[in-house]
Amino acid sequence: MTELALFALLGLAVGSLYAGLGMGIVVTFRTTGVVNIAQVGLGMWGAFAADELASTGRLVLPWVGPASAVGLGGPWPGWAALAAGVVSAAVLGAAAHLLIFRPLRSAPQLARIVATVGLLLTLQALIGLQFGTGTRRPESLLPDGVWSVQGLDVPADRFVLAGLTLAIAAVLVIAQRRTLVGLALRATAEDETSVALAGWSPNLLAALGWAIAGAVSATLASLAAPSLGLSPTTFPALLVPGLACALVGRLSSIGVAAVAGLVLGSVQSVVVYLTSQPSWPDWARTGLGDAFPLVVVVLVLMLMGRSLPERGAIVTDRLPPAPRGPLSWPLAASAVTGALALLVLTSGTVRFAVITSMIFVLFTLSVVVVTGLVGQVSLAQAAVAGVAAFTVARVTPDVPFPLNLVVGVIVGTVIGTAIGVPALRIRHGQLAVVTLAAAVAVDAFVFRNSALNAVGQGALPAPRLWGADFSVRRGDDLARWPFGLLVLTIVVAACVGVAVMSRGSLGRRFLAVRGDERAAAAAGIDVARTKLLAFAISSALASLGGVLVAYSYGQVSAEPFGVMVGVTFLLFAYIGGVTSVTGALVAAAFAPGGLAFLLLDGVVDLGEWFPFVSGLALLVVIVAYPQGNAGALAKVSARLAALRGIGPVEVGPASAGTGDVHGAERVAGEPLLDVDGLTVRYGGVLAVDSVSFRLRSGEVLGLIGANGAGKSSVVDALTGFARSTGGIRLHDREISGHGPRDRYRSGLARTWQSTALFLDLSVRENIDAATVTSSRRARTESAPSSSDPGDQALIDSGSWPLQHHMPDELSTGQQRIVGLARALAGRPSVLLADEPAAGLEPAERIALADRLRSIAARGAGIVLIEHDLELVMRTCDRVIVMDRGQVIAEGSPEAVRSDPAVIAAYLGATPETAVLGGGAP
Repeated sequence: MTELALFALLGLAVGSLYAGLGMGIVVTFRTTGVVNIAQVGLGMWGAFAADELASTGRLVLPWVGPASAVGLGGPWPGWAALAAGVVSAAVLGAAAHLLIFRPLRSAPQLARIVATVGLLLTLQALIGLQFGTGTRRPESLLPDGVWSVQGLDVPADRFVLAGLTLAIAAVLVIAQRRTLVGLALRATAEDETSVALAGWSPNLLAALGWAIAGAVSATLASLAAPSLGLSPTTFPALLVPGLACALVGRLSSIGVAAVAGLVLGSVQSVVVYLTSQPSWPDWARTGLGDAFPLVVVVLVLMLMGRSLPERGAIVTDRLPPAPRGPLSWPLAASAVTGALALLVLTSGTVRFAVITSMIFVLFTLSVVVVTGLVGQVSLAQAAVAGVAAFTVARVTPDVPFPLNLVVGVIVGTVIGTAIGVPALRIRHGQLAVVTLAAAVAVDAFVFRNSALNAVGQGALPAPRLWGADFSVRRGDDLARWPFGLLVLTIVVAACVGVAVMSRGSLGRRFLAVRGDERAAAAAGIDVARTKLLAFAISSALASLGGVLVAYSYGQVSAEPFGVMVGVTFLLFAYIGGVTSVTGALVAAAFAPGGLAFLLLDGVVDLGEWFPFVSGLALLVVIVAYPQGNAGALAKVSARLAALRGIGPVEVGPASAGTGDVHGAERVAGEPLLDVDGLTVRYGGVLAVDSVSFRLRSGEVLGLIGANGAGKSSVVDALTGFARSTGGIRLHDREISGHGPRDRYRSGLARTWQSTALFLDLSVRENIDAATVTSSRRARTESAPSSSDPGDQALIDSGSWPLQHHMPDELSTGQQRIVGLARALAGRPSVLLADEPAAGLEPAERIALADRLRSIAARGAGIVLIEHDLELVMRTCDRVIVMDRGQVIAEGSPEAVRSDPAVIAAYLGATPETAVLGGGAP
């Protein structure tokens, strides 16, 4: 136990650095809403700059070229150099906001994540150019000697570092809560308009937040550097623990992030000590300390997360549109012909660059599937590819080609899908952190573990199939065309597969989940299975790429699958066009070592400058085109459509529906939905208090009340989107424990106040996504089919004329009608219509009332939540009135209209001064 305590205290040095990075990430997020993956770059820049001043007297500025360093007459005193380095990091942080993230404030969240990735790569390259890639060990500024604690001799600087860390956290917390500037900084990320109206500049405040974050991280990085050393190659190992600390603090608590950093450093030090003991298994000695933060991140986020986003937590940022039209086979044939010509007409390094670009297509395609089509941010694609490559190296002596390739892809797919499991409960920036942590863990624990991958084990024999030699090189031929043909065949199959998939029913489900997870679940889509399937397909593509990379080099090593390599996959894929196969091809052309790189390097010898130049260029591109190449093309298409005079969609008269779209005929008055004591709490707030009612077939039940009465909470609870207690029985079956998808498939459907349409799908595709049993007949005919649930839903809702339009082309009222159609597509027995008349014209409201009555007349039960009391009184058989979560009245429309308690609660008036009905309150 004595040794464990000693190592725990020794770990306070690295823990302070983790805490500094975590606090910086929290400050940046609280002031700008950006999860700054590049925080480690800002902190390390300040530490390098301080060491350079202290050792040589050179002030290094954050750029390259003329006047990038200024001699200041000899080495500076340590504390003065530290102060200058901290100021340098602060200025760099402010500049990053003003030049990069301020222009991206309205960009999709994914664009900001990609920008932080680009900034990280650029800073890492810049530090390598300006300070070298070796390890530095600066002179310590903290007290020397040791302190004895319970018989343990511990370096004094560990305690001082921990104390300074907590002191900095305390100062930040006090400043944040007790000063006007601190309060303004906290408000900036939430509401820039209110901050501006209060006389503050949101732009300058956000820049100040970035500056403070850079200064904090640089201070603790500089003070910890004498114990830990400084090297740009340690970025990945520092990045994940810093992010883990910020996430433990829920990206909001500076104090928790500081304490988490100290604890994490101590525990990690103990883990490293334990792995050095003779009793520890050899295979688990390497990398376990680096893998430990992954455990912390996953456990914390899985406990914090939810299977579906909460109401109000949905991110409305949209990715660029994905191609939905028919596949252009002539264009595809032209692309294949061009690639084949490049293989045949080139040789040597040029042909190898062509092959490299083709292999990179598989990596960017994997990002297209998981990020572009499903909206899940993964930074672990290179790790997955490496798993497949190392697996092939391990099994090749016993398994011939191509079976070894199949084995490698299967193992890589399993690991990649496992990495995607946290996506079932976390999203966006947090998921990026988890997948990045997984990449670090796999790199340290698997790829660089000599016990698992002995020296020389990674050599691969030439692939042979049916006697044909597909080796990449033979003699002086560095890149043989048969290997290129093998790669081209695999890549073409992958591209066609992804293109066809993205345009089919699976692509429709992917885009529905990308657009709105809650609405997708309410439409009967299994969100969890869809996400895991996307990770599996993406991992299979990355695994194929990893195996081909290994064969292109003739051996397997860790370098092609490093953490930063995986980060570049997302960066290039997003810039090229993250939602399409074409975008993947564009991105692959500019891949490191690819064809564009070779041509550019032939014109300008970039050499060691390539990482910096490419990182800077990518930052410029993403600032200019926040949605990448795909977004730029979408804007051009939208402008061309505007020039062609495409205006608002006019809705023709709705056709009358025929047939029963709600299942078999039911006996009039048959009980459908029984709700008993339904109660919903949000924290300590009682939103719904013991609500009970029964809905019968053929009945329209109104649910009314003022804003905040609990109506939408009732709908959320009934459809499985809010935790509740009490009984919910549908067709005499208890469904309280079922999820939203199962409830939908049991016959319980809903509409949404916000329409919640899948904006990347046409109206028809929105309906088909929600059709439990989708018809496979051709849809070229203009006449509807009464046997097709999608057709009938469009007719019943009156939205048949809109089916070929995109939701963005419709008015709000038209979108609500389409939302009603999507709810009807599953042939529900119970329909919960949440404010379906909002945005409709008076004549359209009357038509809606008639449609709802017609639907109920064919056996369905409807719960209508509306503010339009005239519509409620016109449509409903019974009305329930809620106030502050409780039912205060129930009865016929006439009885409710004249109930004094209802009038007082709903209108805040007395029966003598108000009449209930006749419009929205």
